Amino acid sequence: MAKLFIYLLVAVSIISLALLGIYLLITASNNTGTIVIGSLFLVLAVIFLIAFCCLRKRLELATIIVKVAAKFVSENCLIVILPIVLFVILVAYLTLWVLQALGFYSLGTPSTAQHQYPFQHFTINDSIKTLFGVHIFHLIWVLLFFI
Repeated sequence: MAKLFIYLLVAVSIISLALLGIYLLITASNNTGTIVIGSLFLVLAVIFLIAFCCLRKRLELATIIVKVAAKFVSENCLIVILPIVLFVILVAYLTLWVLQALGFYSLGTPSTAQHQYPFQHFTINDSIKTLFGVHIFHLIWVLLFFI
């Protein structure tokens, strides 16, 4: 069933690209941009067809992987909850990260210069900038850990 579904998706993609290219070429009345875009869609359809023919063995391997993954998910139903829990944890972490970043921003000295911001502008020294750089590195590190 998975093999049929993947082949159906590939066929629909190639046919729709070709039909869109043909439609654009037929309706283009000496409009160079439309002719170029229609031709690009046709070329893209041909490239997809060639890639499909060349990568057919890999697509069969992908269908086997999809079947095994579907069997795993059907046997371990609680695995479906994992992305939801991870999303809630990431939203909570990002909220705390933004609050801490605002705290680092407010460590600077308030500026008396005229500005058009709706909030107080702070002059930040180099040690706070370094601390904020480490804070950004920490954000990237933790996000990649969760992913």
